[in-house]
Amino acid sequence: MKRWPFGNSLSRHLLMALIGVACLTGTPAQATGPAANSVAYQETGKVDDIHLSQNQIVINDRAYLLAGNVSIVAGNKSSSKNALRKGMNLGFNFTEDRQKSVITEIWILPAR
Repeated sequence: MKRWPFGNSLSRHLLMALIGVACLTGTPAQATGPAANSVAYQETGKVDDIHLSQNQIVINDRAYLLAGNVSIVAGNKSSSKNALRKGMNLGFNFTEDRQKSVITEIWILPAR
């Protein structure tokens, strides 16, 4: 009979129990919550001004146009342009179209 390299039966059971608990609890890479839903965006900033009727927004003193189909996310839910307010912190992606910056995606971020 081959001998268990980790000692007696009690230490073998303890080792197996620890491995089982480690498998059930997961690792930091499997975490849930804001860190698990991290999104990469090109820029972040604070809304200085907004003109929805003209599809314009000013973030960190720079003017942008809002794409007609702009995607807006607040938390884990889709939202509309009407949710945007002065002073909000945003993450966003944009494109350059005919010398104009057009925002295509917005994430409403928590207040800092």
